[in-house]
Amino acid sequence: MALAITVNDADFSDNSIGWEAPTNAQPATALFALNSASGLRNLAAGGLQPTTVAGTPTFTAGVSGKSLPFVTLGSNATLESNQLLTPQITVLSLLNIGTGLTNILNMSIAEPAALFTLQRGSLMNNWLVCGSGSDQLTENSNGLVTGSWQIHAWQCDITTKTPSLNYKNYTTGASAGGTGSFSSIYTPQSTFELGGSGDQAASSTHAAAVHLFWNSILGTDDMTTAVAWLRQYAQAYGISA
Repeated sequence: MALAITVNDADFSDNSIGWEAPTNAQPATALFALNSASGLRNLAAGGLQPTTVAGTPTFTAGVSGKSLPFVTLGSNATLESNQLLTPQITVLSLLNIGTGLTNILNMSIAEPAALFTLQRGSLMNNWLVCGSGSDQLTENSNGLVTGSWQIHAWQCDITTKTPSLNYKNYTTGASAGGTGSFSSIYTPQSTFELGGSGDQAASSTHAAAVHLFWNSILGTDDMTTAVAWLRQYAQAYGISA
């Protein structure tokens, strides 16, 4: 039997899907790989469902207490998340990354503002690029561990000329972050893509179980609560993250 995601203060009775949201600040997009769906399903109320951009992402059903449901992305398999990069954004993801050159979150159009999170071997390349490349901020984290389920988080704020970009791996403790100095304040207009890669090698794929997007910078308490909730979700499938 599939693991149930229970309803708390969110009502999804219209589509027979319910879930217990991790914080009082509801995610704008909540993508889960579910046993009843082929790919990632957006559980946020009124949210658009992701669509295939390229290839055919491979869906693997989960077993309660034993294995997570997930979708395999990267190489030639890419989804359009329909989630805009907003002036402030928090992304919390449950991922199993391979050893290649996978694009975890990226944007096909880098104008006027785009956020890329790319895995390049043991490097997590977090890259904010604005103004057709005239303004950039890169915060890389080395020592990426591959082949296991981990909780990754990104927070980006471009509401000022001193933008911030922060990454943290809540499973391994790896982190990177800082601020930049931009010539302008940019208004994003592009949506995220999930998957794709720098090459077509089989190793340049990753498994995604959950992506949560907030249109704000979550505070420490909310992040702690959200991470604990996501960790508990993984544990229900027998997975430590």
